[in-house]
Amino acid sequence: MFASYLFLAFAGAVSASCNSTTPLASATTTEGCACQELSTTYPEYLYYPNSTNYTTVNLEAWDKRSNLEPSCIFNPVTADQVADGMSVISKCNAQFAIRGGGHMNFPGANNINGGVMLALSGLDTIQISADNSTVEVGPGLRWFDVYSYLEPYGRIVIGGRLKTIGVPGLTLIGGVHYFANKYGYAMDNVVSYDVVLGNGTQVTATANSSSDLFWTLKGGANNFGVVTKFTLKTFAIPQVSSTIQVFNESGVQSFIKAACDLAEVDDASITAGAVITINYNATTKGVSASLIGVQEGTESPPSRFANFSSIPAVRVVNNVSSMATFAAQLDSPLQMFR
Repeated sequence: MFASYLFLAFAGAVSASCNSTTPLASATTTEGCACQELSTTYPEYLYYPNSTNYTTVNLEAWDKRSNLEPSCIFNPVTADQVADGMSVISKCNAQFAIRGGGHMNFPGANNINGGVMLALSGLDTIQISADNSTVEVGPGLRWFDVYSYLEPYGRIVIGGRLKTIGVPGLTLIGGVHYFANKYGYAMDNVVSYDVVLGNGTQVTATANSSSDLFWTLKGGANNFGVVTKFTLKTFAIPQVSSTIQVFNESGVQSFIKAACDLAEVDDASITAGAVITINYNATTKGVSASLIGVQEGTESPPSRFANFSSIPAVRVVNNVSSMATFAAQLDSPLQMFR
């Protein structure tokens, strides 16, 4: 079926360079045990409250309700360090939370009160394969980073629609993209996952190796391990044609019909998708509608959305660009509708 959705987005964690040794948790507690041991082994990557790093990482979440107070933040930069961290957390029986991009919109999804936050922003490597068919992506990256890296190769991946959405959260819960009608969700285009299990063991999950884990991670979120690298399929789509259209209340009925027709007459051979919204303003009591449509190629305006273009609009913006350039213009302040 044709994919048309409202925006949901997730924000991210950023690390700085200074640290503090002001633990709030006693070493006799489970989180105190983990924080103290990680601080001894990795003092430059373990942040305590009242340090600049702690504050910076802790507050970089899209949903302000995620501004909880972990006892410490561990911000590793390699998979081996993640494995060591999970071994310590497991040994100490400490509660923990994992933060990738930090965009999940409910408290506790990527932060914790009194436990250990495992922030993955330092795992930010990216490398395309020799034949350009896949790209290895670290969980510390945002989708705009990935699109920008792939732009010189004329390739894209199936990922987030806003520039600051993180790679891991979106990919592990499904991952809607404009071109889902042809290529599926982000999770459908994962070739392999490098994973640290709860006991610190590192495995690579593919369709043929650790296949149960490979299947589970396609929608299983962060419940089954810490993914330290995603290997994703790429597609040769150097440019996309986009249309952004806004309609006032008089055009809403025609807009609804156009949306229904779009879904019913879906043609998977045309690589295209849209975000379709109807909005109600509680102050003015007015209704409006908007379309963000994206199609592979350079045809402008994109023909897939011709039934919307025939409706009188109060605003129309058509453009041809790379996916990176298009994604760069779509973002919003913290905790704003996406």
